[in-house]
Amino acid sequence: QETIKTLNTLQSNASVIEDSKQKKIYYKSLIVMDEMCRRAKINIDDLDKLKIIHVSGTKGKGSTCAFSESILRYHGYKTGFYSSPHIVEVRERIRINGRPLAKDLFCNYFWDCYNNLNSTKADRNDAMPGYFRFLTIMAFHTFLQEKVDVAIVEVGIGGHYDCTNIIKNPSICAVTNLGLDHTNVLGSTIEEIAWNKAGIFKEYIPALTVPQNADAFKVLQERSIERKAPLIQCVPDERMTHVQLGIPGFMQAYNASLAVKICEMWMEDENKHLITNHPDSYITRLFEGLTNCNWPGRCQKVERGPVMYYLDGAHTEESIDVCTKWFLEEMDQGSKRDKRHKRSVRILLFNSTGDRQPCNLLKGLLKCRFDYAVFCPNIQRPPTSSDKSASLKSGFNSSIIIYCLSLLVISYYYSSLLFFILFVNVMHISR
Repeated sequence: QETIKTLNTLQSNASVIEDSKQKKIYYKSLIVMDEMCRRAKINIDDLDKLKIIHVSGTKGKGSTCAFSESILRYHGYKTGFYSSPHIVEVRERIRINGRPLAKDLFCNYFWDCYNNLNSTKADRNDAMPGYFRFLTIMAFHTFLQEKVDVAIVEVGIGGHYDCTNIIKNPSICAVTNLGLDHTNVLGSTIEEIAWNKAGIFKEYIPALTVPQNADAFKVLQERSIERKAPLIQCVPDERMTHVQLGIPGFMQAYNASLAVKICEMWMEDENKHLITNHPDSYITRLFEGLTNCNWPGRCQKVERGPVMYYLDGAHTEESIDVCTKWFLEEMDQGSKRDKRHKRSVRILLFNSTGDRQPCNLLKGLLKCRFDYAVFCPNIQRPPTSSDKSASLKSGFNSSIIIYCLSLLVISYYYSSLLFFILFVNVMHISR
């Protein structure tokens, strides 16, 4: 508890971004990160020796990283995986062999980094790193201490100025599907966003991507030439039609295909004859990695009694469309299996953060024909008594919404109806 309490005192990522915008110091972010790593006693030469797969993108980068990690783990490699945001516990962001970092190790590595940084903060304006930057430093420290064979690192926001871009010598870089998101930071056009995402490209390091918008792909090509990074566009792998992917959704075929190419290139670099000499074993482990990949909150179903929750973190208009298609397909298939689906009640739980436009996102959900909709506020801490008093005076109380929703569930439960809830959490790295 003390560890989490101390971590939460660090400046949030949203605040760091806002400060950088106002001071126009984005270009200094990697210089600051380099210095922070040194203060945390992370040897930059050791960091450069880590075998890292670095992934940016707007949509699908978390899934692509998860598939990559799972494939490599099933081939016997010790994996590290850094991602954001977390769903329940912050330990989810730093994984070893697919599992969130153990509590004791999380505490040990946290205090290693925190104490080193805290003891060297004299006469420094930006004494301690923000929340996301600190966790990035801690992830690198963890991967070095755990001696992982490979680390899969997901970019936070953008790429060019993201603190993960302290990585100077990755094994492979990849850019997933691009779209408009974080426009207040990355720019309002697809070209500006593509430029930023491609900022992770490194000289002579393979850069992989999926089929992109023509304007976005043109920028990726220009950046790859500028960085002397060979750019490879990965089309959907035919083998994906023969495997049940661990992450549902039709777009996952693109993410899985990209992950397969990433892993094949990485393993060929590690052991040139691994795939050619053992094709059957390779395919078996490849399919096991894809099938058993677990990445919660992405087209996920959770059943609780008469209630079936459909969870997704769609956060752009395009990903809302994908989420809607998945939900409607599930409803259609369910109706064919169980006639009670015709009497089911559909409820939307919707949350949006950051600078996104909720109305634009909600338009894509209209075709789902929900019976009820609940719009969840962004509450990052338990409400105090004064908060509750203020919310009642303003005519709003989140506990009343939850109470009413609970009554609704109970009433339909006793009516022997099925109950479907689509929870669309428009994820944002708020810390």
